[in-house]
Amino acid sequence: MATASVLIDTHILLWILVKSRKLKALKWLNDFPFWTISPVSILEIRFLQEVGKVKVDLPGILEKLKQDERFHLDNTGLE
Repeated sequence: MATASVLIDTHILLWILVKSRKLKALKWLNDFPFWTISPVSILEIRFLQEVGKVKVDLPGILEKLKQDERFHLDNTGLE
């Protein structure tokens, strides 16, 4: 049987990375051992960074996502 994963929204991803208090309302999040991240979320974070809405270390975020076994960057093609 496959292990369940949940697709994480960009905002929730940012909350996880900064350890936001807003995560307390998302108790269901820990029901999933794996969190899938869409490449669009990475693009959105980059856009938000470029327009000055967030100040983040995008290369550091990507490295953190690679090292944390809970995260899975979805690379499903459109073919």
